[in-house]
Amino acid sequence: MRGPVSARSVFTAAAAGDARAAAVVADEATLVAKAVCAVITVVDPELVVLGGGIGQAPGFAAAVTARLRRLAPVLPEVRVSALGSDAVVDGCLASGAGLAWTRLAALLSARPALTGAALHQRRNQAVLSQILGAAK
Repeated sequence: MRGPVSARSVFTAAAAGDARAAAVVADEATLVAKAVCAVITVVDPELVVLGGGIGQAPGFAAAVTARLRRLAPVLPEVRVSALGSDAVVDGCLASGAGLAWTRLAALLSARPALTGAALHQRRNQAVLSQILGAAK
């Protein structure tokens, strides 16, 4: 492989028959399988979903599954995410928007509500400020 190295270029080179790239992909599949095996041992899920650019790489889920067969006490179904490689970014944005909404709602509920005489006084002050500002 020559030039800049990215996950995509390594997977492309491996698919084209580059032995070094194929070894890197195999090592990555083993690492992912070991991490998934640790989760399987504790949680025992029926389904494991691989996402992101690496999870979407052709044949990677099959390579992880092959290694899991040798490592895991039970074998869940392994699938590739239907959400594509933007799933992480989309999840972060959704989480951030949820957090912002929660904080905004907490701030608004902590402010005393203006009702009755207090609301009337606030409006009068605003009108008076406009009049005095215009008179200058």
